[in-house]
Amino acid sequence: MSGDVLRASARAVPGRAVALHLTAAAVLVAVTWRALDHDSAAVLVLRGVAVLLATALALAVDEPAASLLDATPTPLRQRLAARTGLCCAVLLPAWLLAVAAATLAGADVPVRAMSLELAALAAVGLAVPASLRRWWQVSEPGLVSGPVLLGALLAAAHLPRELVLLAGSPVDPAWTVAHQRWAVVLVLAAAVLARAVADPATARVGWYRR
Repeated sequence: MSGDVLRASARAVPGRAVALHLTAAAVLVAVTWRALDHDSAAVLVLRGVAVLLATALALAVDEPAASLLDATPTPLRQRLAARTGLCCAVLLPAWLLAVAAATLAGADVPVRAMSLELAALAAVGLAVPASLRRWWQVSEPGLVSGPVLLGALLAAAHLPRELVLLAGSPVDPAWTVAHQRWAVVLVLAAAVLARAVADPATARVGWYRR
């Protein structure tokens, strides 16, 4: 990847919007600090933080100069990888700080399970705008991810018990199976994302070969 394209991709990251999401996550943890010693409350707050961070990461899909960058030799997947890498360099420490805050408050935080939820939400948050960009030519679709993720979680909260995704705490009998479903969500969203950012020319060649 050329330095010019990398710098152009970096400039496309909306720093103020990412900072706003980080601030909202910090405020959420601070406001709920007194309740974080309860495991169920800590899980709920960390889910809120995960949605905010995943929404911030989704903004990396936006390319105001997409028509110009598409004409460069650097494919979309590399440009997106550069921007998501820059965002992750800020968002991952924020997630670890949120987990540490819940732990210091006295909660027994299921770090791996909650990080799986974050990864799945981030994958969905990237797959949705990437799909809009690829198949509907929306150059700045990142803002769609916030409402999509919130709507998806609201819908998940009303799923029947046998399909539950949002188990309340590690002592919930549905906790393990719920996170198996989160893993499925992660794999499916990653597959959609990979398809959405694939080089169209390569995809056509593969189709013809089949």
